[in-house]
Amino acid sequence: MDSDMKRTVVMILFLLAAVATVAMSADPWVGTWKLNPAKSKAPGGRLPHPSSTNIIEIQGEKMHLISIQTSTTGEEERVEYTAALDGKEYPVQVSPPGPQPYTISLKIIDSRTREFVEVIGTFTIKGRDVLSEDGKTFSRIVEMKDTQGNDTSIVQFFEKQ
Repeated sequence: MDSDMKRTVVMILFLLAAVATVAMSADPWVGTWKLNPAKSKAPGGRLPHPSSTNIIEIQGEKMHLISIQTSTTGEEERVEYTAALDGKEYPVQVSPPGPQPYTISLKIIDSRTREFVEVIGTFTIKGRDVLSEDGKTFSRIVEMKDTQGNDTSIVQFFEKQ
């Protein structure tokens, strides 16, 4: 291969890498997000996970999430899944593992809103994530039943790191 051909191949590879980097960074959801408990709201002011960091990546047509969260008793939990945003159920891995099967389904509503349904055994949690216009924060609105069977909601406020 002559030197002109080598330069052309190197330039093409460089351009492809640059385009791929821009395409991946173009998704405003990608990144590390940390819960701001002071701006979050829960019944009685008690968040089920007062500390939470979510790492979101895009892998092809799927979203990969790793969440490290701490319960109100101080126990750390790791939640991880890879799921398409197609409304179908995907398995969720939890560490330490729980006794119930755990799935999630995700759906895009618009460029700033995603809906989710989590099923843990017979317990269902529904909600949506809403990205701010500047892409620096998102609110997670969670709807579920409390231990008495009453409808309740939690608003978690996340900030991009």
